[in-house]
Amino acid sequence: MFWHWIPKKLKIQPGVFIPQVTKAPTRAIMVRPAMSLVVVSSVCLLVFAATVSATQSRLTQVAAPILVYSQSEPYQQSVMRFGPDPALRDVSTVQQISNALAAASSDYIVVDVIANQIEVFQSGQNILTAPIAAVTRHGDWRFVPAGLYQIGDVKSSRYSTLEQQYYPHSVLFGTNFSIHGTPYQIGTTTVIKPTPQGVQLSNADAAALSVLIEVGDIVVVRNDAQTAPAAVVTYQSVGPAVPARAYLVADIETGDVLIESAPDTTFPVASLTKLMTALLVVETYDLENDVVVEQEQYVTTLVSRLPGNRTTSVFDLLQLLLLESSNEAAEVLATQIGRDLFIVQMNELADRLGLAGTTFTDPSGLDDGNVSSAQDLFTLTQYIYNRYPFLLTITAEERFVDVARVNDFTDLSNFNIVEGLDTFVGGKIGETLAAKQTSVTLHNMTLGALERPVVIILLGSEARDADVTRLHDWVTEQFFAE
Repeated sequence: MFWHWIPKKLKIQPGVFIPQVTKAPTRAIMVRPAMSLVVVSSVCLLVFAATVSATQSRLTQVAAPILVYSQSEPYQQSVMRFGPDPALRDVSTVQQISNALAAASSDYIVVDVIANQIEVFQSGQNILTAPIAAVTRHGDWRFVPAGLYQIGDVKSSRYSTLEQQYYPHSVLFGTNFSIHGTPYQIGTTTVIKPTPQGVQLSNADAAALSVLIEVGDIVVVRNDAQTAPAAVVTYQSVGPAVPARAYLVADIETGDVLIESAPDTTFPVASLTKLMTALLVVETYDLENDVVVEQEQYVTTLVSRLPGNRTTSVFDLLQLLLLESSNEAAEVLATQIGRDLFIVQMNELADRLGLAGTTFTDPSGLDDGNVSSAQDLFTLTQYIYNRYPFLLTITAEERFVDVARVNDFTDLSNFNIVEGLDTFVGGKIGETLAAKQTSVTLHNMTLGALERPVVIILLGSEARDADVTRLHDWVTEQFFAE
């Protein structure tokens, strides 16, 4: 296997590639979800500059080149896009990418959370190695999954409205991550409970990094981004009849399906659509950015919390979207880059995740054209669980961000809880006439000697809570994990 990193502009002579390293231009409205690296016998890695519409959005990340893998025998190409990629948990894969970048005399950063260090390269040469002082824990909304990213901005100091802290020498990459120095608050050089926003260095190392890199440089992150089961799990048994169109119960970590009915049949999903809306927002928007709510963005919703023109944050809208299933929040979020474009990107992301039976026609789930299968919804939920678990935490906890800041919306109602079950730790419900009642709920269930994270997916139910409880209790009684 061999790798080549070829910059955007090349001077080509017969049989010779001469790299001419240039910075990628600043662009917007690019969705970069992950695609796994595939090891093949003969591979070339090419880099092309991506074009994009002139439409700009202040909520979107800087665009990145596209990595194209070319295999000669048989000839085929596959694209790896910037964003989370579990393959980069492997140190040898990170080293291959680093070697290819160095060979092309590129400027880049390797953030190895597992080895607890960062390395900065200019023209392929290592010019700085520094220890990592602290990182965001898995499950936090600032946790950085393993993957490829691109630097979008460099700031001498960045203020977080959510944590209410200043972050000196902030190097921003991806959509919501940064490398920075020690957090502080006005009037003091420290904070009582410092909260990293990705990767924290010493102030001296963060200051040095901030002057060595530029917008457009590549960031290679190695991290343990996927939850792994603590033990080998074996499930036994088969299951009950539930009067619903389809259902699926599975261990979300191991992927073992415990029981299912019509898992691949497509049905309307109602507000389960909002799981994809939230995922697309997290992968493309800065969650701390302000959003102006306008009258024309209003739609029918159970609890109206956006009357009159007002300004709120993307993060607060996510809470409305996921806790109270706000259709208003869905529309406001979608219109930040244009509603039609947002829906297109929802479907593109579904395609990249392999959701073959899934189609989205609006961001809220009100339209009956939003359809999926229980199997596709499991794939989507597992992706969220492994890479952005804080989204599931938001669906269960109003006060997710434990800071002094007061949320824009208080006393929120949680529509997702299953009455009578104390094992619920996250999920989403939906209901329309066409979809009937739908749900994706995550439970910490005791199966034999182990506590396991089990997801219950239900489509087309007449009595959602009763059906979920029936599946939950039956699995608890019939299955054991060892």
